[in-house]
Amino acid sequence: MWQPSTPAPPPRERAENVRAMRNARVERLGTDGAVDASTTTFLRSIPAFQGFGENQLRRIRAALRRRAYAAHEILIEQGAAIGSDAFFVLASGRVRVFVDGRQVAVLSAGDYVGERALVLREPRASTCVADAEGCACLVLDAEAFEDAVLARGSEDLSPSKRTRRRSSWVRSFNAYEHDARDEGAGRLGAFAADYAALLSETSGDGDFSSALNGDALSPVKAAELRLLLLAELTPELSAEEAVDRIIGLAERVFPGTVAVRDPVAGEAHRIVVADSALAAPVTSRGRLLAILELRGGSIPPSWVPAATIFAEALAAPLASSRTARRDSVHADDPPPPPPPPAAGLEKLIAAHVLHRPSKEEKRLLWAAREALVGEPRALPKVLLAVDWSVKSQVREAYRLLGKWAPLPPLHALQLLSKRFPDAKVRAFAVRCLEPLGDADLAAVTLQLVQVVKADRCHDTALNRFLLRRALRSPLVCGHALYWALAAEIDKETHACRVLHDVYARSCGAYRAKLGHQVLLVKRLAAISAKLASVKSNRDDKLRVLLSEVVLAPTFQLPLSPYMVCAGLNIEKCRVLGSAKSPLWLEFTNAVVGAAPHVVIFKTGDDLRQDQLTLQLLRSMDALWRARGLDLRMSPYGCVATARHQGFIEVVPNASTLSEITRDERFRHGAPLLKSVRKLAAAKEAYYGSDALLKWLARAARERAPAVSFGPPGSFRHAGLAPPTTLPPPPKWRTARRREEVNPLQEGSRVYSVLDHFVRSLAGYSVATRVLGVGDRHNDNIMVATDGRYFHVDFGHFLGHFKSKFGVKRESASFVLTPHMETVLGGRGAGYRFRRFEELCVEAFVVLRDEADHLMILLMLMVDAGIPELSNLEDVAWVHRALILNERDNAKAAAKFLALVDAALDDRRTRSMHAIHSLVHTS
Repeated sequence: MWQPSTPAPPPRERAENVRAMRNARVERLGTDGAVDASTTTFLRSIPAFQGFGENQLRRIRAALRRRAYAAHEILIEQGAAIGSDAFFVLASGRVRVFVDGRQVAVLSAGDYVGERALVLREPRASTCVADAEGCACLVLDAEAFEDAVLARGSEDLSPSKRTRRRSSWVRSFNAYEHDARDEGAGRLGAFAADYAALLSETSGDGDFSSALNGDALSPVKAAELRLLLLAELTPELSAEEAVDRIIGLAERVFPGTVAVRDPVAGEAHRIVVADSALAAPVTSRGRLLAILELRGGSIPPSWVPAATIFAEALAAPLASSRTARRDSVHADDPPPPPPPPAAGLEKLIAAHVLHRPSKEEKRLLWAAREALVGEPRALPKVLLAVDWSVKSQVREAYRLLGKWAPLPPLHALQLLSKRFPDAKVRAFAVRCLEPLGDADLAAVTLQLVQVVKADRCHDTALNRFLLRRALRSPLVCGHALYWALAAEIDKETHACRVLHDVYARSCGAYRAKLGHQVLLVKRLAAISAKLASVKSNRDDKLRVLLSEVVLAPTFQLPLSPYMVCAGLNIEKCRVLGSAKSPLWLEFTNAVVGAAPHVVIFKTGDDLRQDQLTLQLLRSMDALWRARGLDLRMSPYGCVATARHQGFIEVVPNASTLSEITRDERFRHGAPLLKSVRKLAAAKEAYYGSDALLKWLARAARERAPAVSFGPPGSFRHAGLAPPTTLPPPPKWRTARRREEVNPLQEGSRVYSVLDHFVRSLAGYSVATRVLGVGDRHNDNIMVATDGRYFHVDFGHFLGHFKSKFGVKRESASFVLTPHMETVLGGRGAGYRFRRFEELCVEAFVVLRDEADHLMILLMLMVDAGIPELSNLEDVAWVHRALILNERDNAKAAAKFLALVDAALDDRRTRSMHAIHSLVHTS
């Protein structure tokens, strides 16, 4: 069972060693010339000490103290404030580094840790523990360091001068860090520029899909071939791996003519291309890697340009000094282990993604690694069993990655979590994402941007992958990537800013469309800021300010690239009455005669939690539809354009449950006294039972069915989809048609509306239970005139329910009121209630089968800064809600159906709805 991750403390039996630490002998570093020279040279290589003069380095060296640490003793602890010992240089022994309880590195003599805490006074980012043999470190005290750096001779600096010098020193450190990372940013920018330039020379998709088959290499095919090589040679590859990758591509392009062999005695190490030769070294550690030989006799002349492209690509990695890397996958591999017994493996492999293998389970997985190569879902478990501090195990892990069966794309996302920081593992995950279509990739861009944000390097396989797909599909992937990055840009997310700027510079003609969207967002943000100080006639002021805005003739909304607008319907725009005063905006559709785009622009709230919840609802809907289960879900559009700013799509022809019950109560006239109206609305919310059914029946009779509501990005927004409502029949047919005897017969409008309600109620009941959505009062629940039931405003989820005086406001797992029970035909009675329960069970079982999919999406958002999703314990809510401890689906379904009865009997839900109606009825 999964447990919260915590840094591993030293064993209890080592307590005497920990106590001995307090009495450890501290001695100053020697002052002989050799030590002094070597120490100052070493100190000059540390980023925190860049730019310091010789005198300052000598004073730092003099402040260093040698300290011995016992076995398993903690040097620094993650999250702790900086103490007296700030900076550590390892003199002997080894130190293990843990982040969130997982070992990420092993330091040996000459390594150092703590420079950021020393300079920036930040809390510790990791836990460092001495190895089993103990260690010795050169320790630098923070105050002694400042005295050594800031003082000049015997001068006693004033506090203000000391602060100014320290600020200058911090700026120098930050500049050095940024310069080091900007080298990677420069490589990423060069890659994007090259890819965009080559893409403009191709047919558009940049896909070299077939072999040459003796054909001449056209300029378009040459550009596509270079694109293919550019995409395949990712930055984490060693020279040897790059050679193998190029050879594999050559075998695809030149079928039957590529030979990889060892050289004969006396043969020069070179790459032969037709009649010419390109010399390049091809050995590593005295062992020949490979020779790609394109035999002149079997190569048509038209292939020579393509062969030259491969020769040029091979020359760089073969000449690279990286061929001597010790962790290459071509190091002497150990013989494959014998297949172990399969007992217990199946259950371990089937464990959910939050499960952390025990030591015994890790040994079992590692012993079974060769037998599991053909099982994609076993790879994450095997990688968790790797001891990344042991180089032989790391080499073996790399060897296995080269032969392991690819993971399904959405399950490969877990290899991008912080549990797997290794660059080659992440590159393997990125290769597994290649089959994703543009729409599917755009759907998970929210998670991928969180991975980008956590990376300390800019030129990574993931960044290149995102740039490639965004440049190839700017309308879908590019649009999603741009706004996902924009929402994360602040002073702490340098990685997002770099990728954002690189894409903006490289996206070509689509940059103008993005510029129109950015201009719209800036204008609306400025208007919201001006309206914040306006207390009266706010709608009039809004319309005046909107009339002064100059926009492009046509422009897209950040909500969806398919929402193309031709202006604003200013008279229909207004300021909503909630606390943040969001703007209700109606945009004219650029497609003549199509419905307008109605949105809400909101500032002051972080919409990323709503955006994540709606993404999960869309994922659930996709999982259900893949099983043939259509629950008429309505996950409207929501996009954050900045940390506290964004757009929300308005579902047309929909009313809140509060409005429906109140309007039905006052249908034939409302009381004149406001207090009486409030009490009547509260009474209907608590005791009423038939208002919703009456409203749905009247909506079905009086109004034509609404156009089916689709997710943002569908062709509905572009006005290109055929209407889902059939045109009216000719008058001569309707004149002779008699009124239906039974308005609930199958095929009637009322039947269709009620069927939509039953399906969507089942879908949202299961979804809100699984996601632990809270604050479900009757203004956060809506029903459309076509019967679709849906929820809005997801400010609380994953079981974080509101409480008053320590008592939770909500005790039911989801909302089921007497009004909804009446629409269903009564508890346990009639077809609709039974159908509702059947749909709930079907939907619940599907989500149990695909629980890993939902938990992976949440895992990657743990570090997004969303308050209610801050650790894996929050993600574990989904595990509990799906009752995954119970393996039998029938028993789990019975437990869920028990929640239906509990929700119908829950008085706290009705009380909350009544109080909300009492307070908000005017």
